[in-house]
Amino acid sequence: MPDSPPIDPAAAHEIASHKHDRPLVSCAWDPLGRFVLFGSEDSAVHRLGIEGMAAAAFTGAHDSWVRALGFSPNGRFCFSGGYDGRLCQWTLDGEPAPPLRVLQAHDGWLRA
Repeated sequence: MPDSPPIDPAAAHEIASHKHDRPLVSCAWDPLGRFVLFGSEDSAVHRLGIEGMAAAAFTGAHDSWVRALGFSPNGRFCFSGGYDGRLCQWTLDGEPAPPLRVLQAHDGWLRA
């Protein structure tokens, strides 16, 4: 695999912004480049499209801040971990739906 060119922070620029009512505490880029996920103090996982996709929230699984986010290699699923100790699997196909799986993974916080 060829090396990626070095990142030039001075060349970075804002392409979009999103106002949110609560502080954001985690962030992850979709491996397919479609959107970014962020976790917040509102106990939800939020999806924000890069190319005009409306913002959407995945709710109902966490009772506390969402501090860890990750993706499956094929980009079909995401995983969230929260201060409630839960690890959740979500499908990214279509509109937000209830989680596919919820595991009480830890007695304390999950964060990455």
